[in-house]
Amino acid sequence: MLCLSDFMTRRERHRLDYYDAVWRPHGIEDALRLWLPAPPGRARSIYLERSGRNYTDRDKTLLTLLRPQLIRIQAARETRRRANRLPNLTEREAEVLAYVAGGSTNHEIAKMLCISPHTVREHLESIFEKLGVHTRTAAAAQLAAAARPASDDPAT
Repeated sequence: MLCLSDFMTRRERHRLDYYDAVWRPHGIEDALRLWLPAPPGRARSIYLERSGRNYTDRDKTLLTLLRPQLIRIQAARETRRRANRLPNLTEREAEVLAYVAGGSTNHEIAKMLCISPHTVREHLESIFEKLGVHTRTAAAAQLAAAARPASDDPAT
């Protein structure tokens, strides 16, 4: 995590042309960037700017503790996006399959989606039928196969 105030004093920031052009009109006094995992050649970060006082060690600690959760949310989103590539799955079925592929139990999925475990089972039955499989593992394997680039496909 990088905080501008860790590298420059307030006086040094105020001497920058960028400060006069961008930060001063908006009252920005400090900036903080939290880096997230990204594919090679890409960058992902959350960039925060603050007016008034600088970011404190407490602010940085809070964001450091939050980072693993943000990474988990990002990974779940990516898995759901891949699941949406599978034919005929509804958005909810893709979401359920993404959680299954992540190792979640029916009860855990039900809690996360605010539905009953019975409804999760119903979604799984529908997923199995649409994908032509009989197990959670086989459904997750199809999701993993859908995620591979075409160049990784041994059939090509």
